[in-house]
Amino acid sequence: MESAVLPDPPSYSLLADFNPTLFGVNGPETWQGTFDAGPPINDKLPAIGINATGADFGIGSLGWPADSIRVHPFAGDAIIAGWRSPVSGTVQINAIFSDLDPAGNDGVRWFVDNGSSTLASSRLANGTAPQSASLTVDVQIGTTIYVVVDDGGNGNDYNDSTGLSLKIYES
Repeated sequence: MESAVLPDPPSYSLLADFNPTLFGVNGPETWQGTFDAGPPINDKLPAIGINATGADFGIGSLGWPADSIRVHPFAGDAIIAGWRSPVSGTVQINAIFSDLDPAGNDGVRWFVDNGSSTLASSRLANGTAPQSASLTVDVQIGTTIYVVVDDGGNGNDYNDSTGLSLKIYES
């Protein structure tokens, strides 16, 4: 999903386009927004995808490990992953955020939200070590947990590709 307003789940919208051949390579499978970064790379933003090539993938300063998730916001438009609970009870949420493109820029902000309430957040500066959030949350069937990455709040999304590892399970 994507949104320019945070945290405001009613404003979140699904990404428009699925691309199985990101950067001209088969396997980096990505859901992406509508801003076209231009030919020949066919990379639209914001984007969320998985490197399903079976090998580490890189282009320019971007290093994308095999089988990992990459999120990239657009200037003023956050990228959002959502999980809707199929259970009522207590869940453990473990999220790890890592910089996949340390070539420049100012980093991103990340949030873990329960609906429109922020449970954890931080700024991941460019080129720094991964950051994590480990949370125990009571949920009901239908509760939605959102993981959000934005451009750092400054309207600049250059080199903002971020690795996301997310595990949610019953405690």
